[in-house]
Amino acid sequence: MGSSEIAEKRECVYHNAKTMMEKAHGFRCPGSAALNMCLVATGAGDVCYTMGIHCWDVAAGAVVCREAGAAVLDTAGAEFDLLSPFTGGEFDLLSRRVLCASSPSLGQEVASLLHQYQPPRD
Repeated sequence: MGSSEIAEKRECVYHNAKTMMEKAHGFRCPGSAALNMCLVATGAGDVCYTMGIHCWDVAAGAVVCREAGAAVLDTAGAEFDLLSPFTGGEFDLLSRRVLCASSPSLGQEVASLLHQYQPPRD
């Protein structure tokens, strides 16, 4: 889950963790972003998301998830707007946001619950 010196990111992380803990059966973050993504690919997890990560941290995980049939999305919609609901847009490796889910519908549902943090693009 991590922490940050950037207050906006820290508040976003804490809000999203609280939201997901209230909705999910379990909440784990056992390793790197790529490892967390691979847990979804193997069926050991249903969803993982991260914002502020770099492209080299998620590129391999995205390939593994897609090959396994998992949904790989951007946490925000295609038109990133802080005032509109987030529906999970097409994954953009340079956006520094990723959400992997066991199904597209679960990915969309989780994306709609998340507060967004917009890091600078890679």
